[in-house]
Amino acid sequence: MVQSGKSEKTVVRRLVSDIREFSAEINDQADKMARETDDLNRYWDDPQYKAFRAYMEGIIGDLVKATSVLNEAADTVEQRELKEI
Repeated sequence: MVQSGKSEKTVVRRLVSDIREFSAEINDQADKMARETDDLNRYWDDPQYKAFRAYMEGIIGDLVKATSVLNEAADTVEQRELKEI
């Protein structure tokens, strides 16, 4: 049986929602990593900590950029695909 456009829209909406939820969870975890990295400075204050912090900031920055790409993809899917279905 051929599926109607309505069910396909539901699938696309779920996909977009799942992408956004995943992205939000990654951002939450990145924020947590940043806070925990900052908290370490209370106990660890030397050049190694500064190197560790720079490393973590790089990872966190990459995560934020990646989730931005995911959000853009979700927006694109939502805008293009839902109009066509």
